[in-house]
Amino acid sequence: MRCRTALSVLFLVLASAVPAQGHLRALITGPAPDMERYTRDMDRSLIWMRQNDDSAYHLLHEQLTKATMRRDTLRTAWMNYYLGGILMWRSDHPGALEHYAQARDLFRSMHVERGIARCNYGTGDVAVARADLTTAVTAMQGALREGERLRDTTLQVMALNKLGYIAGLQRDLDRSRAYYEQGVVLAEAVGWCSMHVNLLRSLGNAWKEDGHKMDKALAQFATAERALLECAQHDRFIMATLRVERALLQIESGWTSEALVTLEEVQQIFDSLGNATWSSFVLGVRANIHRKRGNLREADALARRGYELARDKDLTKERIDNLLELHQVAAARGDYQRAYDFHREWQQLTDTLVSRQGINRMVSLELRYKQEKEQLADSLAFAADKAVQAKEIQKQKAVRNGFMGGFALVALFAGVFFFQRNRISKEKARSEELLLNILPEEVAEELKAKGSAEAVHIDQVTVLFTDFKGFTAMSEVVTPQQLVRDLNECFSAFDRITEKYGIEKIKTIGDAYMAAGGLPTPNTTHATDVIKAALEMNATIAEGKARKIAAGLPYFEIRIGIHTGPVVAGIVGVKKFQYDIWGDTVNTASRMESSGEVGQVNISEATYAMVKDASTPLGAPAFTFTPRGKVQAKGKGEMEMYFVGRSLGAG
Repeated sequence: MRCRTALSVLFLVLASAVPAQGHLRALITGPAPDMERYTRDMDRSLIWMRQNDDSAYHLLHEQLTKATMRRDTLRTAWMNYYLGGILMWRSDHPGALEHYAQARDLFRSMHVERGIARCNYGTGDVAVARADLTTAVTAMQGALREGERLRDTTLQVMALNKLGYIAGLQRDLDRSRAYYEQGVVLAEAVGWCSMHVNLLRSLGNAWKEDGHKMDKALAQFATAERALLECAQHDRFIMATLRVERALLQIESGWTSEALVTLEEVQQIFDSLGNATWSSFVLGVRANIHRKRGNLREADALARRGYELARDKDLTKERIDNLLELHQVAAARGDYQRAYDFHREWQQLTDTLVSRQGINRMVSLELRYKQEKEQLADSLAFAADKAVQAKEIQKQKAVRNGFMGGFALVALFAGVFFFQRNRISKEKARSEELLLNILPEEVAEELKAKGSAEAVHIDQVTVLFTDFKGFTAMSEVVTPQQLVRDLNECFSAFDRITEKYGIEKIKTIGDAYMAAGGLPTPNTTHATDVIKAALEMNATIAEGKARKIAAGLPYFEIRIGIHTGPVVAGIVGVKKFQYDIWGDTVNTASRMESSGEVGQVNISEATYAMVKDASTPLGAPAFTFTPRGKVQAKGKGEMEMYFVGRSLGAG
């Protein structure tokens, strides 16, 4: 009871705070914003926005309309960004993505890097909610790096919070706590009180999930409660999440009656705030208590509400929680068919969520970032050496001027001059080679000529994704050195294949390989080029598998997915250039890979339409197709798919 009383006192103290509507209106209607101060102040206003989301939505939408009519592009972009945040809070993921995309396009047109980085974070936030960990990890690691580069501490804090959550989903609790601890320090440093409290709560939860660290969890929750009391602004949402953590501790202590009262109270808060994520989660916890008490009808009703809410809002983790309760309630009732159906759906979603994919990608990106920092340090050291050399040359020039008549000395300095010029020429040639190794030739030439390269929209591009099935299994039975050697062997072969068929390698992330045909210069053969490359990649991995089996060694198996459609292509970053592509076509190609089967090349209906009539020079069909009908693709619904192979007449 003592826990409940403490939180009740906390609620009464916070309830006296005043909403910040007037401050928000003054902020968004005031003079043209200074980027750093504007984003900081708007982020602090998010407390009021999410507690008054209807009012905030209408206020932001009103200002968006006015800014658009005035052709105030900067303010139009920011209004779109914060409207995306409101819709994300409501779990309206398509609406949020639409506003983030509009804002990102406007920020890019003005080269507002802070705004672009925020929109990329927002897109990643949607991916987190949908449990699309590949997209989520990449986006959040990128946001963390951009926040550091732009000195946007708020963005760093938000990214650290999400990375901690993702690592927790993957049961990598050490990494989860490390992210949360970094976030706690930064949030406190910039005075972001509500986020500081939220991170402390999340850190406490990560300790609690560790099983034997309850004392540390309790200490973090107590620290969070004290910090919340010191916040100047009332945050009902953060307060409610802390009360949930206390309720969970009450359940573990056997105080289920007290916990139920607390959970019913916070359920009303989350419902009134329109936060589907926490509403669905609390419904599942309440269902769990009622089931254990034998109240199966009440448990079923609560879990069904939580499941339907999570399903409608595309919230994977909360859907899993409530499916487990529905399965157990059905089993307790003796309805084994429904119990089986619920468990099968639960297992499918769990296999998607609790995989090593997200963490493997996270570790890969962390290592890459560390390597880039080391490379930057090496570059700075090289620049310092150059400066020393330049001073030495200046010194030598002074000596030369003092001894103009010395022929031997003149010859010596002539030799130095030609040596330096030759060295500079070699360095320039090496730079050219490295640039062409990173960027397509057309883009590299534009970058050299103008100092920048514009992003372009390309109507028809064919995108390829590959992913290894046995990568995680191999990582557990071979040394890291052997794993990297095998991966390098495969990717080097893929590089040669893409070059052979004239398609562009985009990037590798962990054990995934991405390439595209029809860019940067559009062409009409991109779909057939990419399919030919994919079939050769598939054959390469099959040959490698046969060799490994014969030698009694672990082997890779591969899935390949292909889709055709429009993309935006351009350069990412200002220091470490990377040519990349964006758009729904990329996401759909990824879904073709994940919806495929090992040893098969899976293509979409759009790609099939482009290559179904392709033929060899002798008139034979170029490919064979196996229709798969409508296949469920995550986040896309049912889509027509085809397995493609090389026809006998194609050689």
